[in-house]
Amino acid sequence: MRIIVAFGAGGGSDQLARQMARAIKATSGLDVTIVNRPADGGMEAIRIFMRQPSNGYNILLMTEGAAANYASGQLAYNLK
Repeated sequence: MRIIVAFGAGGGSDQLARQMARAIKATSGLDVTIVNRPADGGMEAIRIFMRQPSNGYNILLMTEGAAANYASGQLAYNLK
C-alpha cells in the first residue's frame, strides 16, 4: 500500500500519514510506503496518485489544495 503525501517529510501531514500507516499495518498486516511529493503546490502528488492503478492500495493525503486547483482549472482530472 502507498500513501502519497503532498507535503515534505517531517511536517504535520507526514506525521499523520505515518500514524495512518502504523494503524493500517496493525489492522491489516499490509506494508505501507509513504511517498512525500511537496512540489508544485501539491500538483505533483496528484499527478503521481492519478497514475496509480485503481486497486484500493493508493491513498492521496492532501488538504484543500486539490479542490482549489480543480476549481481554478489547473487540475484536469475528474476527481469523482
